[in-house]
Amino acid sequence: MFEMIPYRPGSISDDEIMGYYDQIVEEGMSDIVFYNKVDYTREDFLETVKSPGVFFYLVKYNGEVCGGAMLDGFQAKMAFAHYYTMKKTWGTGLNVTLFREVVRSLLTIETENGYLFDLIVGITPVWHVKGNRFNEKIGGVEACTIPNIIYNATKKISEPGKIFYFTRECYENL
Repeated sequence: MFEMIPYRPGSISDDEIMGYYDQIVEEGMSDIVFYNKVDYTREDFLETVKSPGVFFYLVKYNGEVCGGAMLDGFQAKMAFAHYYTMKKTWGTGLNVTLFREVVRSLLTIETENGYLFDLIVGITPVWHVKGNRFNEKIGGVEACTIPNIIYNATKKISEPGKIFYFTRECYENL
C-alpha cells in the first residue's frame, strides 16, 4: 500500500525524519542528494523539513520508508521538487511506480482556488545519468540544460543541470 505522509507537527516524528536522512547517508548518496550543501547534518535536514516554505513528504510502501519528496521555491502555482528513492526500490520498478504516484498526487492537490500546483520543476546535474533517466521514467519532460545552475559544494564549482518539468498533462498517457 502506497502512503505519502506530509510533514506537519505530529504527523512524522523527528526520529523518522532523521532516520530517512541517515538512510541516504548509509546508502552513500548524500553527496548527490545534498550536493549543494557542505557539512549538512541530520539536524540541518530536520530544520529544513520544518522550515516555512517547505513541503516534505515521507513515502512509504507497505509501511516501509521507500523515499521522500520535498517541495520549495514556490512561485504562484509552481514549486521546485527534490526527492530520493531508497536503493532497495532501485531496479524493481517500484521506485518508478511510487514516484509517478508522488508527482501525480502533488499535481492534483485541490484548494478552493483550483489545483495547488500547475507545474513542478526539478534540476538534476548533467552527470547524474541515472537521475535524469529516472525523471523521464516518472513522467518528467526535459526542457533544457543550463550551464552553472547547480552548485557542487564538494567540488566548490558550479555545474550544468538539466531542467525537467512535470504537469498534469505529462501523466495523461502514462
